[in-house]
Amino acid sequence: GNFTCYATYPGIAGCQTRMLTGAECASHQFETPGTQRIHSGIENMRDMAFVGLTEEWGESICQFHKRFGGIPQQEQFGNIHPGHRHTRRAELRGWHDTADTAVYQAAVKEFERRRGPEQCYKAVSAESMETNSERCVPMRCADLGKQCGEWPDGCGGYVVCGVCNPSMDGLPAFWSARCSEEGQCLRICPGWEDRGLLLSNT
Repeated sequence: GNFTCYATYPGIAGCQTRMLTGAECASHQFETPGTQRIHSGIENMRDMAFVGLTEEWGESICQFHKRFGGIPQQEQFGNIHPGHRHTRRAELRGWHDTADTAVYQAAVKEFERRRGPEQCYKAVSAESMETNSERCVPMRCADLGKQCGEWPDGCGGYVVCGVCNPSMDGLPAFWSARCSEEGQCLRICPGWEDRGLLLSNT
């Protein structure tokens, strides 16, 4: 399809700004591209309990759990629905979404303000790896052979491998789950622990 045709279609420009102000993405097809909604859109964004950025996915996931609690699962950091087509800015042929750009720029500043000077998640992007082949590549849970817990990634940071999910192995739900000192998920039948009997789900 023609990405420029889609982006410039009446009602598409300012989609994000419209949704932030209670309208539908492609509604008001003959309305100017959401520019009169910019101020309200920014204010509504700042009132949200959480603001994350797609290009700061790892940090956003980490900040979400830092804000609302819970332990992040390793699966949350992966791209489980990668796209097969990468749109380039040049395809827009100079077209610019005034309203959504203004709201996005405000969201970036709000994200950085809430995050503060210290990041809770640091990742090496594919782009940085290409530009600096000598840069350390953090190890993943699969590389470490870990199923749960938090472990050194080999580059000075830590990788979170999540918690044990007792509903994924087919064993009775009343069996408890525990992460061992070796980072393996163990299932414990009531009464077994007293006898020193533990069962790994591997």
